[in-house]
Amino acid sequence: MGGRGKAKRRRRDLSSSAGDAIDLISGLGDDVLVRILELMPDTRDAVRTDALSRRWRGLWTRVPDLRFASDSWPEFSAATDAERFAALVDGALALRAAHTDPTIENLAVSFNLTSLSGHDESRRVVPPSVTAVQGWIHFAVRHELKTLDLELQLPAIYNPSPSRMRVTMNLDSLQGSAKMETMRLALGHAILHLPSSAVFASLTDLTLELVVFAHGTLHLLTRLLSSSCCPRLQKLRLRKIGLLIARLQDLPIEASALLELSLEDIDDPGKLQLRTPSLRVLLVNNCSMEALTLAAPKLRVLRVNNCYMKALTLAAPKLERLVFLGNHSGSVYVEDGLPGVRRLKVELRSHDVDQLRPKDFMEADLMDIDYYINDDPRIIINKEVIRLLQCCTSLNCLNVSLRVPKMGDRNLIEYRIPHLPLVASLVVRASLLELHLSLLEDSVESLLTKCSNLRHLRLHLEYSMNTEDVSTLRFSSWDRMQSLKSYKILLPHLEKVEIKGLAGTNRELMFTQFVLSSTTELQKATISFDEHYMSKGYASELLPSLGNGTWTACPGTSLQYKWRRHL
Repeated sequence: MGGRGKAKRRRRDLSSSAGDAIDLISGLGDDVLVRILELMPDTRDAVRTDALSRRWRGLWTRVPDLRFASDSWPEFSAATDAERFAALVDGALALRAAHTDPTIENLAVSFNLTSLSGHDESRRVVPPSVTAVQGWIHFAVRHELKTLDLELQLPAIYNPSPSRMRVTMNLDSLQGSAKMETMRLALGHAILHLPSSAVFASLTDLTLELVVFAHGTLHLLTRLLSSSCCPRLQKLRLRKIGLLIARLQDLPIEASALLELSLEDIDDPGKLQLRTPSLRVLLVNNCSMEALTLAAPKLRVLRVNNCYMKALTLAAPKLERLVFLGNHSGSVYVEDGLPGVRRLKVELRSHDVDQLRPKDFMEADLMDIDYYINDDPRIIINKEVIRLLQCCTSLNCLNVSLRVPKMGDRNLIEYRIPHLPLVASLVVRASLLELHLSLLEDSVESLLTKCSNLRHLRLHLEYSMNTEDVSTLRFSSWDRMQSLKSYKILLPHLEKVEIKGLAGTNRELMFTQFVLSSTTELQKATISFDEHYMSKGYASELLPSLGNGTWTACPGTSLQYKWRRHL
């Protein structure tokens, strides 16, 4: 009996300890418990704490931040759970709105319907879901929330193609807000009808994604982005904005307080005119437009990537950093130059072809077709970049993505690029589809001769060839003969060099040797070989011969070596 009594006492002690632990949590103050609920990733979990005990009941209604994500539901199926998810959000918002102290500050909802399959299923589920989303937007504005982050993901049949199904998001009657500061609407390519009179007096951060505008309604977007509607707007992001009917419509953006603007995947807005006197940062990526006109006297950073435009007009006298890559623009107009640009990143083509035979055209890779079909390629190729280089009179750091074609007769770098006496740092990333080292060598040599005061050089090579071709060339007599070429490079101030991606050919090695030997100020050099074309044992035998220093293998890497000058 004594043993059984001790066992019962131990069980009572353990039960008492567990109960004490629960009492310890429940005994915390309301503010601490509310803070615990705030940290839950989904408000659905916070609502469930109502069932824990009387102590927790109703506490979640004091949480200022509400977050709902359909993807957080285990085995969520849009076909069967979309209605239940919308009802949960509606119910939680209604209950939370009934408790006005403290007020709701932030609302985030992610509603994923991409698992829907077929037109019938989509017609049944999508329209009421869109209606629910409209209600959540109205709720956030009506209750003066500070932040709204709403993402609606629709099935693929609602993508931008004209033959696809369409759904409309009606925000015509949306009232303005005096307190909302941040708003993000990602609407799954829904046709968006914006309000015509709403004002957002405190909005500083706005993002619109995956939105389509009907023809003739783009002026409502212009109004939304204007200083009269959002007088304090500082950060704006427009991503995947399209037109229901592909007709050119001008999009002027006049925002006096705007500091940062990001434009991504925008098709056919006609002429995009930016009148943004306070703008500091502008990012334009993968956009197609008639023309881009930018008047930004305080702009510091500009990045234009993979865009098609007939004309770019730029008035940015205080611009400091400029990225211009993969663009197709007919003309570049720069007002009053770019005297403040210190860092520039551009793409250049190394060579053109004087006379292209039909057989050569058939053998040309797709990457080069746009280059060959111009009536006179020499007039078009590199023109925009050359204009920018001429305007950047204080350029200090130049980063070049060099495209080396399969064939070429005329060195465009040598004859077109201006001298760049202030450039102290040069980065060249060269991509070759074939091992035409003569074209690569000529273009890199021409770049180096333009930068006579260079101090830092980084050369990254990217080959797209099989190892057999490289091995054949490495041991060929032609490669050994070509490596005897003399160079015109003179870099007396060069201090630091990094060359990456060597295949180990004689021509590469002799060019590397010449660059490293062209200066008496060299302090540090790094060389790495491409593991696809070079073995570790052989690479160590190909290192250039340099006096006053020692080559050592880099720890953790098999084909990288560093040289440092002796102290």
